[in-house]
Amino acid sequence: MTTAEPTHYGRSEEEWDRLTDEGLAFLIERARLRKVTSYTEMNTTLARRTGLRSFDFERADERAAMGHLLGLIVERNLPTTELMISALVHYLDQNDAGPGFYVLAQHGSAAGLVDISFERICLSGRMEPCPSGSRRSSSGTS
Repeated sequence: MTTAEPTHYGRSEEEWDRLTDEGLAFLIERARLRKVTSYTEMNTTLARRTGLRSFDFERADERAAMGHLLGLIVERNLPTTELMISALVHYLDQNDAGPGFYVLAQHGSAAGLVDISFERICLSGRMEPCPSGSRRSSSGTS
């Protein structure tokens, strides 16, 4: 008797691994280009590169699943860079990351895993100091 593979948000662990690999590769590409991306562009790119179904942002659980994916990407990349590369994913027509980014940043900061002072940012595929005057204020605006 075989048991079904456990899923998170209706996707297998293998699917999450593929999405995490491709998502991280895409965000590193964006960082090297010194560009941000949108949730929509990230979704479209992942579906094209992996052949997996896209996330349906009309559904709350699918929006949460994209947040889960971005968390997996950060978990994979953070030990190497000490940066939250998911900060490159913004809402369309807005210059900000989603609320899950800030929750993860606060959690990581409290655990001593990530510096949320925004003194360093991944823009070229490696850690660099931010130019003078580019620090994010405590109110969360640039």
